[in-house]
Amino acid sequence: MKALVYTTPGKVEIQDIDEPRAGSDEVVVRVQVAGICGSDMGGFLGHHARRQPPLVLGHEMVGVVEKSNEARFPRGERVVVNPLLPCFQCSNCLSGCHSTCHNWRLLGMDDVQGAFAEWVCVPTSALFPVPHDLPDEVAVLPEPVACAVHLLSLAKPDRFGTLAILGAGTQGVLVAILARMLGYQSIFVTDVNRERLAVADQLGATQVFDPSETDVVAAVREVTDGLGVGVAVDAVGSSQTRRQAAEMCHSGGQVLLLGLAEQMTELDFIDLVRREIQLQASFAYSMNDFGKAVELVTSGRVDVRPWTETRTLEEGQLAFDTMISSPGSTIKMMLKP
Repeated sequence: MKALVYTTPGKVEIQDIDEPRAGSDEVVVRVQVAGICGSDMGGFLGHHARRQPPLVLGHEMVGVVEKSNEARFPRGERVVVNPLLPCFQCSNCLSGCHSTCHNWRLLGMDDVQGAFAEWVCVPTSALFPVPHDLPDEVAVLPEPVACAVHLLSLAKPDRFGTLAILGAGTQGVLVAILARMLGYQSIFVTDVNRERLAVADQLGATQVFDPSETDVVAAVREVTDGLGVGVAVDAVGSSQTRRQAAEMCHSGGQVLLLGLAEQMTELDFIDLVRREIQLQASFAYSMNDFGKAVELVTSGRVDVRPWTETRTLEEGQLAFDTMISSPGSTIKMMLKP
């Protein structure tokens, strides 16, 4: 079958690889579209140890069941796939914390073939039905939405009110949309991409700031009467944005860490201790989070279609290069077999 294979840092190419074969409790899904995630881009650039070439990347996907022995998911059933594959047996899984499974796997990571291909094999436990008339560019969204659902579930409920989001990419924009639904009254978004800031402004941000033009920490503090925000989300993961997020919080505030751009960051821990700033990491989602995300997407409450773009697998190199160097206002790039 045709697949887009990551062959060396900065390069992907179309190859003919073996078709997947379903084992027990698995189905083969024909991919309709698969989204490029920020972590896919990190892998593509050679930044992630668990994404080594040759590998088929991609884990955000919607498709149609092609081969199945499972009555609940017959051939032709349209499904979105939860690509996080927990073991369902460790102590964390048994407590419902699938994102911290001790043995988790992911499509497009390690030795698990990803979704940038014509077909992919997945466990039946990973399947969620979606309507056939839901547009591909909407139906593919539950995975990134689930990340935002999980992240905001970790926010302290007594801190609703003021929120800063550093990074207006896919995750930053989705967090802004959901935060507005939750009732945050002031949502500030920062990014160096002015086009993406304009998208965030249309989709729920109270005010946006460009760190290349202004001191974003000072700007956020100014519009919050000098205090700072109750919750700051780092959706980039650079040393600069991690420090900015901590500095934007008022005393007793919370930093939610989501971005994966850099592995190491130096922080002023004396300041964090004295101001009782809570650092909370957020990774992926539970099965329950994913189910909520499917409901949000299929109900039409989350839709970023005007800011999506679809290319073919054959255009995969161009798609990756575009998203890394000049994404413009594109929030989600998708690849179609």
